[in-house]
Amino acid sequence: MIVEHNVPLQQHNSFGIVARAQHLARISGEADVAALLADAQWRDAPKFVLGGGSNIVLTGDVKPLVLKVEIKGRRLVEQTPRAWVLEAGAGENWHDTVRWALDQGCPGLENMAMIPGTVGGAPVQNIGAYGVELQDRFDSLDAIDLETGRSFTLDAAQCAFGYRDSVFKHTANGANDFGLAGRAATTVARLTASPWARRRSAGRRVPAGTTPVSTAPRSAWARRRASDPLPAADQSPSTPATTATDTETGVPTASGAAIATP
Repeated sequence: MIVEHNVPLQQHNSFGIVARAQHLARISGEADVAALLADAQWRDAPKFVLGGGSNIVLTGDVKPLVLKVEIKGRRLVEQTPRAWVLEAGAGENWHDTVRWALDQGCPGLENMAMIPGTVGGAPVQNIGAYGVELQDRFDSLDAIDLETGRSFTLDAAQCAFGYRDSVFKHTANGANDFGLAGRAATTVARLTASPWARRRSAGRRVPAGTTPVSTAPRSAWARRRASDPLPAADQSPSTPATTATDTETGVPTASGAAIATP
């Protein structure tokens, strides 16, 4: 694992703000995170997870160690007569992933085409457009704990999706609280596509037996944050690894964007 120094970030944020990362590591898989955590120099360093930089405002150079998520790969992991489950690396471009799904003959994500950012950033914001949100097409995601290096899986309910909200935008305030801001980075996400998805979006009747998509309520966060922590085997630390944020582990401002301060 090579950590770069004094890296320009202008090409890594959609506003093109001129800023630099004092230290930056490119993450192409879980092994890269494990290597960083095994290095005494970086194990306890504040970390800033950077995806596509589409929901971030840089106010200066970034001092925490920037983890530039570049995990690639797409595949079909499950197919039934009525639905497909697609998996994509967190570093894949979201719009390109929607186009790829259509090229595979798997419709259902196209309402969310043209949304900027990465696959890994999509669950953080619970992105949405034209009556469809990510939670309506979400199966599960894999993430990695930035303190322990332990990987874990979250389903839609555990992501606590709300309107442009998720568990990744909240910090844990107690031992039984369930907040992952600054504590975890998504590695892959799995999405549900269905030929009946367009009919659901339009409010039409769906034939009996159609594979259901996520039904996590919009107010899930408020009801879940004090109950249902991660399983004991995958328990994340209760103290956030860093306060630096973006679309992968963002803390929202009034506009919904995340701000990284020097």
